Amino acid sequence: MNTVDRAARLAMVAHNGTNRDGEGNILYVVHPFPVVAMLKDWGFSEKTNPVTLSVAWCHYVLEDTDAPEEAIRDLDVALGPEILVVKIADRLCNTLDFLADGRPQKALEYFGYGEPLFARIPACAHARAIEKSRKQVLLRLAVANGTV
Repeated sequence: MNTVDRAARLAMVAHNGTNRDGEGNILYVVHPFPVVAMLKDWGFSEKTNPVTLSVAWCHYVLEDTDAPEEAIRDLDVALGPEILVVKIADRLCNTLDFLADGRPQKALEYFGYGEPLFARIPACAHARAIEKSRKQVLLRLAVANGTV
């Protein structure tokens, strides 16, 4: 099993039976899927970016579960700027979730808290795709909040 598959399995096991805050009966384990999908849309792949996708699967494992730190260390990934890219994807996905839930003001506030992240979009091959997604979400926010 490769690192990305092990990370996905760890996230599913660690989040098993937990629900997303404020979202009723939606299992938490569904949250990493759109984050990983967004990263893949930006051009990240299991072959060339396994660390980034592994971090995406596990970005809340230590924070929101009882999984031991050793579980993450066992993935044997060296973390670097991938964390910033994953947190940007997470911020955009969560903003879209708030819009889908009919909470445009909450989405706008949440997106705004991410501005320091967006200002640090890494200078990487994927920067254009990341910025394009940020602008698309910003446009959806403007429409939902009646400012366009």
